[in-house]
Amino acid sequence: MVGPQRVVRRGERGEGRAGCVFWALVLATAVLVAVKVVPVQMSVMKLKDYMEEAAQLRANESDRGIEKFIVDRARELDLPVGPKDVEVKKGGGRVQMEVAFTVPLDFYVFTKNWDIEIKMIRDIYIF
Repeated sequence: MVGPQRVVRRGERGEGRAGCVFWALVLATAVLVAVKVVPVQMSVMKLKDYMEEAAQLRANESDRGIEKFIVDRARELDLPVGPKDVEVKKGGGRVQMEVAFTVPLDFYVFTKNWDIEIKMIRDIYIF
């Protein structure tokens, strides 16, 4: 008596090459997005830190002086922030700062505009 025969066919294991190509495209897209978004996010976080610093160390300056400080720091970080994008108001022992701007992210096939808004209210401590 002869047992059942087992047929082995090559190239018939699950997804094959199409699955590999699909996941390679997904990985490439994720890397592209990370390369474009992460540096901008890091710069925005640094700008927020500079705004904290301005609230603490520049409390004696005028609103315009603090605005200029924020704009200068944003330009150092390659963020598209101009004087019209920054608003600083002091009063009642507090400083209120707002920065709103748009960063164009070029993904080669299309451009996505990323609207960024930072709002901060801090107490002023003058020693």
